[in-house]
Amino acid sequence: MQSTLRVFLDNVNVVSKKKRRMDVIRSVIRNASGRRHKPLFDLATEAAAMHARREKGELVVEVKPLHAILLSTFPSGDASSTPARAIARMARKRKARSDEEDEADATETGNVQEGSKRARSNL
Repeated sequence: MQSTLRVFLDNVNVVSKKKRRMDVIRSVIRNASGRRHKPLFDLATEAAAMHARREKGELVVEVKPLHAILLSTFPSGDASSTPARAIARMARKRKARSDEEDEADATETGNVQEGSKRARSNL
């Protein structure tokens, strides 16, 4: 189990800007619901049903899919796989920050000029 989680963690850290720890992956798996992390929730539900059938003595044949979680829903690869909306949102935030910095610079420059005008008028 540890090595499987390590693979997930490595793939998440490739895409993410923050380095996440193993506890984060465990928490996401435990707290998956029908609304958040649906593929993990479906996988856990199926596993619980299979476990219950085995306890009843039923012969359960596991059909293992190629990927338990569709690769399209799991982040993997480089950051270029980030959805376009997320990229646009990050660009807007970056622009807003730079606009705020420009306004702050302009305000500081304006205050310096006003101070020098006052100093000249006092002469």
